[in-house]
Amino acid sequence: LVEEDQVLAVIGGGTTPTTMPIVPYANEQQVPVVSIGSANTIIEPPQERRWIFKTPSNTRDIVTRMLRFLEGRGWTRVAFMSVNNAYGDAGRAEFEAAIAGRPFQVVAWEKFGATDTDMKPVLTRIRGQNPQVIVVWAIPPAASIVDKNYQELGLTIPLIHDHGASSYVYHELSGGANEGMYVVSVKSMVAAQLPDGDPVKPIAQAYVRDYEAKYNKQAGGVDAMTYDALLLISRALERSGPDRAKLRDALEGLQNVAGTTGVFTLSPSDHNGLSDKDLVIVQIRDGKWVLLE
Repeated sequence: LVEEDQVLAVIGGGTTPTTMPIVPYANEQQVPVVSIGSANTIIEPPQERRWIFKTPSNTRDIVTRMLRFLEGRGWTRVAFMSVNNAYGDAGRAEFEAAIAGRPFQVVAWEKFGATDTDMKPVLTRIRGQNPQVIVVWAIPPAASIVDKNYQELGLTIPLIHDHGASSYVYHELSGGANEGMYVVSVKSMVAAQLPDGDPVKPIAQAYVRDYEAKYNKQAGGVDAMTYDALLLISRALERSGPDRAKLRDALEGLQNVAGTTGVFTLSPSDHNGLSDKDLVIVQIRDGKWVLLE
């Protein structure tokens, strides 16, 4: 793509583990990359990531939004489950850093493989520690398997997923086992339920309508993040023209661009442009995504 097709920019990888190997090559070739992975390390430190951008919220912002919700519910005794790769490790590191000096106690740090098909031993160990809430940091299919095993064990401890689960793939693979689960979600998943004054609402609603009409399936959060990646590139191209270096500079200078997942304001020190205020808390009720806060 870069050397033979001479593309102006690349969208991808779709996850943190598939993005990180691209980073040094993109910097070396000086081609803009807009990733769909969420870990802060994709774009930090910024002086070493000049050509790398991303649309999913930073792991730090996801943790901030999650902890605000947990604290509001009085759930401070936490069990933390994370997938054993760069994505899960980033979530754990940010969570651990964020709770320092705060009234949270992690009674279990557990890991599982992205391809594991049975998380019941992990959940059984967690049950023995009597947490007030279980945090799961993973994407499908692992996130959905956790839900299934949770229901099979008859657990009733509240469970919250990070925004890697804000997709209908997660919803479908859970097969109803995610009933009652909480998710730190992108706004597009509950577009119609957003307040009328939210600048994301009209764009997200139009996106969901058009996507579902074209593909005859529900529009998920990861799909929306990819839409926003193309949106940012197209907005930047309007300023830069077909030049990689000018496109990079234009991306870095985008301000107040309302997308399907949030409002993007980028800068030399922030190649994501979102904040924890661009995330919402949803709960799965009767098979539907319900906006809580």
